[in-house]
Amino acid sequence: MRVAIIEPPLMGHMLRGTGVYTRNLARALEDVTDMEIVMSEIESLPKNVDLYHFPYFDPFFRTLPVIRNKPTVVTVHDLTPIRFPEHFPRGIKGELKWQLQKYILRGIEAVITDSQASKVDVEKFVGLDPQKVHSVYLAPEPEFFEKRDKSEKENIRKKYQLPGKFAIYTGEVNWNKNLPNIIKAATLAKIHLLIISKSFIEKHEESYNPWKDSLLESQTLARNNPWVKGLGYVKLSELVTIYQMASVLLLPSYYEGFGLPVVEAFASGCPVITSDKGSLGEVAAGASLIVEPDDVSGMAKAIHSILTDQELGRKLIKKGKNKLSQFTWKKTADQTFNVYNSVLDK
Repeated sequence: MRVAIIEPPLMGHMLRGTGVYTRNLARALEDVTDMEIVMSEIESLPKNVDLYHFPYFDPFFRTLPVIRNKPTVVTVHDLTPIRFPEHFPRGIKGELKWQLQKYILRGIEAVITDSQASKVDVEKFVGLDPQKVHSVYLAPEPEFFEKRDKSEKENIRKKYQLPGKFAIYTGEVNWNKNLPNIIKAATLAKIHLLIISKSFIEKHEESYNPWKDSLLESQTLARNNPWVKGLGYVKLSELVTIYQMASVLLLPSYYEGFGLPVVEAFASGCPVITSDKGSLGEVAAGASLIVEPDDVSGMAKAIHSILTDQELGRKLIKKGKNKLSQFTWKKTADQTFNVYNSVLDK
């Protein structure tokens, strides 16, 4: 079987979760018997392959060609802006683009999602037959399992001037990520918060964009706040070290399609505080402290519990490590290969 994986047209996504997915899936699929992977771009789809796999879908950008000459699989990581239109207003142009993208997606042979929660959303909002939609979990990158020694951690501490104890948040800053309440809770708990996010440290245009309300509020809350430190993009080797140094990961989102930082924290031996919204109930349940996204006080109490109760922290770390057996790139590749076969066997 020869499969072309089409790299996302929006290059910024290669630095985020989509890039992790595309890179690691391609690498894992290479180890599958009778499988050959060809990396390609949307502008030049290869003809000498059996199937196209688009590893990214955006409701409001043309990420899929209308005409395709091969059976096609598309990965839809989440439809958060469609599920919560009150927080992601799309206007007339956005609505037209969504209708076109939805029309194209309906003609795809199979769709892969990162979780059961996203599978349900795709079936509901796109109107697809459940038999065409397949839930396949993601996994942490292999580098997260590499143990860092004391000197490596100390080098990172000096480079970024990190305190002895700190919580981390990593990811984009959209409404569903709930960063304003994370900042409030960390401040209330008096724990230093390290925000690893390229968009968080950037200046943004003066014109109003409701999609950036949460980002602007977060930047305002962080300004002159001694408990908050923002970092932009950090390379993977440094991110791995920071996870292993952190006291806790904070990801009490309003909604997630998967929640990659959760499994990264599990692999790093970092306790997790999260919510049970969207996919997080699947990914984090039983191995993390669960809080309500709007309960800042409860979030602060959960942080305090982990900081002061070493036995609790050890239990969460152990449960996280045990839960990782559900999330491996081999499983992701094997299940994706099965989807490919189901498409080609029709």
